[in-house]
Amino acid sequence: MAIVLRGENKYLVRVYQGRHPLTGKRLEVNETVHGSYEDAVRREMLLKSKAASGEFVKSPRMTLNRLADLYLKTTKGRRERASQTQAKMFLDYYVLPYIGNCQLVNMKPSIIEKHFNFLLEPKDDEDGGTDFKDENYGLGLAISTVRTVKTWLSSVFNFAVDEKLITENPVKKARLPPLPPTAI
Repeated sequence: MAIVLRGENKYLVRVYQGRHPLTGKRLEVNETVHGSYEDAVRREMLLKSKAASGEFVKSPRMTLNRLADLYLKTTKGRRERASQTQAKMFLDYYVLPYIGNCQLVNMKPSIIEKHFNFLLEPKDDEDGGTDFKDENYGLGLAISTVRTVKTWLSSVFNFAVDEKLITENPVKKARLPPLPPTAI
């Protein structure tokens, strides 16, 4: 915990968070405070309380691609080979090519919901062609497939929560769109 003067009414507040659970590197939160020394002390106390409560993300630049790789490697011995293959297939086909480059800190339920909508959107127009492709163009997957994608994606984020890489699972709050009414 340190407050360093960086200029006139400008302070660097540094708060130690502990060590990264996987790499062992030091984790610190650094913020610049413009104002008086007392403002910097207040900010330091706020950052310390957030660090103590676990509100900070331990790996702010980690992407979903990296997390999925870590999840698959770490959980390899915990499940049957067929389940491991299914997890890798669903993640590789339906998740990582589309939202894999998103950083964990930016992953919100709304992003997950948009992705689910993309997976469910019809692939072709009514004639069976693919003439019109815009942001509504999707993969046209069955709802059961998207539910399985949601299950595996939730497992990946639960792993991240357990490893204290994020504070909460955004997939838990993401909702699948309602099913269309069926004809009787």
